[in-house]
Amino acid sequence: MTREEILRVEAIFAQLQGAMRIEGLYPPRHPQILEAQKKLLDALAEHLTASDHLTYAFLGGMIFVEGFVLPRESLVYQRFAQFCQEQAHISSLTFLRGVTAWEIEALVQFLHQAGEEDAASWATKKGLVHVKIGHLVRTGKEERELLARGAYRGTVQILREIEMAIREREALDVERIWELRFLTNAILQQIIEDPNLALRLASIKSYDEHTLHHSMNVCILSIGLGVCLNLPESLLRELAVAAILHDVGKVAIPLHILQKPGPLDDAEWRAMHKHPVTGADILSRLSRTNRLPMIVAFEHHTGFDGGGYPSIGKTWQPHPFSRIVSIADVYDSMTTRLPYKQGIPTEQALAYLREEKGKRFDPDLVDVFEVILSAAEKE
Repeated sequence: MTREEILRVEAIFAQLQGAMRIEGLYPPRHPQILEAQKKLLDALAEHLTASDHLTYAFLGGMIFVEGFVLPRESLVYQRFAQFCQEQAHISSLTFLRGVTAWEIEALVQFLHQAGEEDAASWATKKGLVHVKIGHLVRTGKEERELLARGAYRGTVQILREIEMAIREREALDVERIWELRFLTNAILQQIIEDPNLALRLASIKSYDEHTLHHSMNVCILSIGLGVCLNLPESLLRELAVAAILHDVGKVAIPLHILQKPGPLDDAEWRAMHKHPVTGADILSRLSRTNRLPMIVAFEHHTGFDGGGYPSIGKTWQPHPFSRIVSIADVYDSMTTRLPYKQGIPTEQALAYLREEKGKRFDPDLVDVFEVILSAAEKE
């Protein structure tokens, strides 16, 4: 979905919430109630001229549209999403082209009565044709997969917006960082329940937006490592955000270098080697956030022994999060196929990690990562 489409479906959902609030303040069919419902109907009608349906799905306390999580709405309207699932026992609301004022009124009444009546019988009684109230039963594994993949797509969208803002020299919106926290935490919760989900998610690739998907996959693999290390959940949340922002400095590298179909020359490598410092500088300007993302952005290429870049000297000890992200970063880069290079097999990438134990990589973390890969192969 484009940013414009996301903003439109967010606005429609806000209209639905507004119509529900008004419903409880005035007697039935009061002019204020009818006005709020008309605003919702008009917004839906405009959207449905270009699409034949609009579906809001509720899963795990989050709100989805077409497989995308709406992070802001999931935070602001979290109680409503929980109500839909836990009290009204509905998993989705679908609006079809041709929806009428009468159907909007009936839906708002149903949602406002706090699940006093079964959704299916209500829809039948009211004769709803262009409004569908879904009731789906999924297994725990299916739900985890849907939640995690939806949060993955939502996170990539936010990363896309952050990249665009930085390239256009706009101030980085702290709200986007909080949305990243919300979505990465959603992924974290699913990986805690099913650690092997980390490698399944990290297999999602995009040749066209490699940098964005790479950041997402490094985040997921880092979470997987952190879970296997039994890190407390509070630290896992911080690790997730630091990992997903580790390559933010690459937005300052010209695209022709990032996408070059062949070896980089010396000047291009010098430009590439600047991205950790650039990333740390960008993240240092964020107020009301901790410094771990800045530290990881700066250190993720320094190496366990300090022999990488930027040069920090042999006495500098990289932060444990930087060591985790370093392994995830290299593994995903090596195993990803791009138009100008073939990804190498997992075993070959693992052999390289073993060779660099104690040098580029923390040897204990390499051992843990190997355990993760072995467990995934046996699943």
